[in-house]
Amino acid sequence: CHYTRKIAVDTNERTLIAGSDCWNRNFEVNRLTADGRSDSSFGQNGHFLKSWSGQFDVHNSDLKDIVVLADGSIRTVGTSTFDSPTVVAFGLTPDGALDSKFAPGGRVDFTVDAKCRTEVMSLALGASGRVFMTGNGADSIGSGGCVDMREFFYAP
Repeated sequence: CHYTRKIAVDTNERTLIAGSDCWNRNFEVNRLTADGRSDSSFGQNGHFLKSWSGQFDVHNSDLKDIVVLADGSIRTVGTSTFDSPTVVAFGLTPDGALDSKFAPGGRVDFTVDAKCRTEVMSLALGASGRVFMTGNGADSIGSGGCVDMREFFYAP
């Protein structure tokens, strides 16, 4: 069972599917071959499934968008909402491993105001390699006043 949020297609017409698994709500990326089969050369038998220790080891992590760079590297963003809302951007190598060229450990975390229900929705890459994210945030009663997601970017 999977929650699918976004897909991307690489230059070899392999499909990357970003979202989460529906049991543990871990960050998940799956890759299918051009003929629709699980790509065993990616991650573990076609799957990248990750929960990090601490706040990411919970049932509240979900990828929201994914892009593939010309060299096959992957960039994705998501949200974890346990103790404090956190926007997570991470990079994968073309074979589905965390990409330390993107960031130490392959990921960058942006912790936002704990009263906010922050959700990143979309990702874009600038020509310089900067990762731009957008989304929304509202306080616990939905009255706004939280971070504007356009403020988040990361330049590896």
